[in-house]
Amino acid sequence: MNGWSNLNWNQHMTRRRAFSLVELLLTIGIGTTLMMLAVNIVHESMRLSSVSNRLQHNDRVATQFARQLRIDVQRSLVAQLNGQSKVELKHSDSTEIAYASEQNFVVRTVTQGDETLQHEKYQFGPGMSVQFANLESPKRISATVLRANSISASEPRIDRQISATVGRMSKLHAAQTNPPGAPKP
Repeated sequence: MNGWSNLNWNQHMTRRRAFSLVELLLTIGIGTTLMMLAVNIVHESMRLSSVSNRLQHNDRVATQFARQLRIDVQRSLVAQLNGQSKVELKHSDSTEIAYASEQNFVVRTVTQGDETLQHEKYQFGPGMSVQFANLESPKRISATVLRANSISASEPRIDRQISATVGRMSKLHAAQTNPPGAPKP
């Protein structure tokens, strides 16, 4: 035969039941590498999910803020800007609405006389801010939602630009109640 008898073959197989140290170390090294890659992928997906949730939250808050600001400005008769961080609106029914911009939130306060009727806070994420501006023709109020530039310390990026004409809804309401050519009461 070829030098292997049944007895020698059985002895060889009984001695060969365990793995060598090199085989174990190689398997452990490959397993560890695969585990580290899997952990890294899970960590990155969790980070991206967190960033996505934060951006969605900021977008929801900015949308709610923009909708309410447009309604308030369009219903107001007078708008007064106090710097870039505060705007005050006066309605025909003696209601006053003030928007005040702080670090990363805007506070909306509705008052009538000395009584506060409503107090809302639009909370943006870190690094976000809002600046108000006055546009002249026609009389418009503009709000710019800014996001801090994470790459460099340069100027913040514009995230959203909101603009509304003062008194637009009150003019439409007056035109509907008193059409041109109709006798005035």
